[in-house]
Amino acid sequence: MSRAHPSSPSGTCRKSPRAVEREPGQPASGARALLNGLLRLVRPPFVYHMDSPTERKALIDKLWSGQYEDSIGRFTASNGDLINLFGQQVEVEAGAADELPIGRPRRPDRLQSSWPRFEGVLLALFRARSQKMVALETAALSVRFLHYRVSRNVWDTVAFFSRLVMHRQWTEQLCDDALKRDPGAPYEVTTALTAACFDNYTIKVGYGSFATVDRKGERFDMTNWGSVSVPASAVPANLSLQAMLHGGIFRDDISLTAFARSFSVIAPDIVANQQKRWRHYMQRAKDGKLDEKPNFASPYPPTHFVWHDPIKDRLQSSYEDVNFEVDWIRAHAMHKDSAAVMLGGDGLTYMRIISRLAQSPRLYLWTSPIIIPRLGEHPHGTYHVLHGDWRLWWPLIERAAVIVGNKQVVADPNVSQFNESEHFLRILTAACAEYVLEIAQTGTDVRATSTFLNDADANLSFAYVCQFLYLFGFKFKQMRDSVRTNDSATLDLLWRENLASARAATKSGNVGESGKTNYATMSVVLIYWGCALREPLATAYHNTRTLRWIFSHVGWDMPVEMLNMLIHESVVANITHELIQKFVRRLNFTWVVHRGLERILKANRARDEATLKDIDKDKKLLIEWLRTSIGTTYAQATQASNDNLLGVDMSRWGGDRNAAAKRRGAPWAKRVAVMQDCDEYVRRKMRDYCHWHSWQV
Repeated sequence: MSRAHPSSPSGTCRKSPRAVEREPGQPASGARALLNGLLRLVRPPFVYHMDSPTERKALIDKLWSGQYEDSIGRFTASNGDLINLFGQQVEVEAGAADELPIGRPRRPDRLQSSWPRFEGVLLALFRARSQKMVALETAALSVRFLHYRVSRNVWDTVAFFSRLVMHRQWTEQLCDDALKRDPGAPYEVTTALTAACFDNYTIKVGYGSFATVDRKGERFDMTNWGSVSVPASAVPANLSLQAMLHGGIFRDDISLTAFARSFSVIAPDIVANQQKRWRHYMQRAKDGKLDEKPNFASPYPPTHFVWHDPIKDRLQSSYEDVNFEVDWIRAHAMHKDSAAVMLGGDGLTYMRIISRLAQSPRLYLWTSPIIIPRLGEHPHGTYHVLHGDWRLWWPLIERAAVIVGNKQVVADPNVSQFNESEHFLRILTAACAEYVLEIAQTGTDVRATSTFLNDADANLSFAYVCQFLYLFGFKFKQMRDSVRTNDSATLDLLWRENLASARAATKSGNVGESGKTNYATMSVVLIYWGCALREPLATAYHNTRTLRWIFSHVGWDMPVEMLNMLIHESVVANITHELIQKFVRRLNFTWVVHRGLERILKANRARDEATLKDIDKDKKLLIEWLRTSIGTTYAQATQASNDNLLGVDMSRWGGDRNAAAKRRGAPWAKRVAVMQDCDEYVRRKMRDYCHWHSWQV
């Protein structure tokens, strides 16, 4: 039986003998049935004809759902004969004249992917047959292109060669039509209170070297904001703020003395958490899982956001601007009828809000909608915690950076340098933890926290290593894990513990001591709001401590940070306020589609264990430095010594001559010293920022 050549005029391609030939004894009708099956192209669900208004609306509604998992593999499942045919193909060179040998053809190697092998082939086949036929994946990918404002040249090229995306004009029209069918949050939203997050944003246009006399640079100042759809499952069913407002939302059974003492460096629950934390992360380091992220199944759905037009020509540098922004949000249609609005953002936003509450409590706490401030605890909150301790521990960090040749870390990192700082902190924490575990093998069990740290204290250099882990490295890890798991109780413990570090970093004569004095204030006021609210509002407050993102939780500052980043990355040409407004409006739809695709792309991805580039190389260098400097056995590491064995710059830690001064200058000693007036400090902050509260005598 002759076979058609791939390049024959008929245009037919060569089929596998097992796919189309009649086997001996097989009826001719069976062969025809098989051939008929190969020629049939079954249209599966979620493929829509754009000439049908009903199907176009169905596509928009499906995209709004953000749930696309049920579409995976439907082309493959509906066209089994074609899939078998594709799997039997044999790759040959173009123009090859040899016939296909009889027997089992060589199949492609198994594809390691959760997406069926030939799903994209059939998807493209449907698009090639009719430009009116649009699959869910095609529409979603096109919307994602619009989400990131892919350049027109790239977009047109991909659409021309692959047919896997629609053209830009079609996508923009789809997006505008979709906004008219916005179904709102895909879960039940509480009616007890509303929420919003905001942050200022500035974009500069035309300030580059290419600017001419005819075109001056422009600067667009704005405040971006969005409403947060608080899930009803996070709020107690019996919460009635209107009823609570008559009696006040604050408790009157709290002792100011007890509240102030809860920040002490020797507060029992803080010390207990430090010791438990030491054992937990040491065990993880021993198991090789120090950077493993917690496996957390959030009880709440991914948070739905409604983005609003930016507030033009307003930042947060003045109280006038903040007053305008807060009043603007309170008067918005989504919040004006609410009894309370939770307002969140980064540290600057938080400080502005709590200052306004202190200045006008009658307006913002006794007139609805009242304001409940929310501090964003990642990325800005974790940066604040890292920054304070980073200042305290800089001599050790600086010396370690020299050992590995790291020139990226600086003494006083700003927010934009957070990632580089966190990266090196992970490396140093891992190296110190592995070294301590190695030392413990020849002495006291590392799980005996108090005994181990007391022994380490004899050798000042080894104490630096252990206390760095105990007070900084492991604290930062615990905070990151607590944000991811929405662990409000642990976050409160960490912020109370952080007060000592924040104050010590400011008053110790360390780098940049004149700035960042708000860290301590934030620590105190944040704890006040967490413990001062009456039930059931307190439960709602702690349940919404962080916001569910896609797979884990983030801070109240993250959503607007992402919005600002998208504007910066996507709105890059012919920038105007109107263009930014259009981008933000469409984001309400494109964001939903983007997150739906992310769930599919990352659903079966191996867990990110935070494997860092060159981390093993740097860890080995640091561990060898510690071995050489301090010793390799427990006896050597705990031998009494006040010498500067690590070779750190002691100018910020009491100098290098007087042993007593070096002990007083150690970071843990500074934390204790600066908290001698803890009671009065906390009382003063309560008078300044929460003076309305009636404390128990």
